[in-house]
Amino acid sequence: MDYYDILIDGISDEVYVSRIIRTRSWIAAELSDGRYGIALHDKLQSRERMFPSLEGLTARKAAEAVRSWNLLEASEAMAVINAFYNTLEHMDKLNARCGFDKSCTQGFSTEGKKIALIGHLVLQPDALKGASEVYIIYRRSMDEIPARAEEVHHAM
Repeated sequence: MDYYDILIDGISDEVYVSRIIRTRSWIAAELSDGRYGIALHDKLQSRERMFPSLEGLTARKAAEAVRSWNLLEASEAMAVINAFYNTLEHMDKLNARCGFDKSCTQGFSTEGKKIALIGHLVLQPDALKGASEVYIIYRRSMDEIPARAEEVHHAM
């Protein structure tokens, strides 16, 4: 069993793909329960798609296209997988939630760099120390961010 099997097996058959949105570099997937996920994409379509469209499929069926040799379709499927697991409950089941001791910037220097955070991330208080600029790209207002005030303060 590989990682894709584990991820696909955990996806509910009760959630459907409502919409796939393609931008220049990113694919976004919206699920029937309102969750969103994104994935970087490659426009390469050297092979036929597994499915004519992922829209309307169950999230679990659409996720199977992550194995497609059509890289655009595989990216769409990865966005679907990301959308489904985009909850704290699912991250806990996968043991994928990390605390302050593990950060997305661990091992990288942010000194003097422009940093953009997409969504809400748990960060060490000094994770962005020395960054010249920090942008938080988030679909909700500042009042709706599910972060502690301390996290928001340190990210700013």
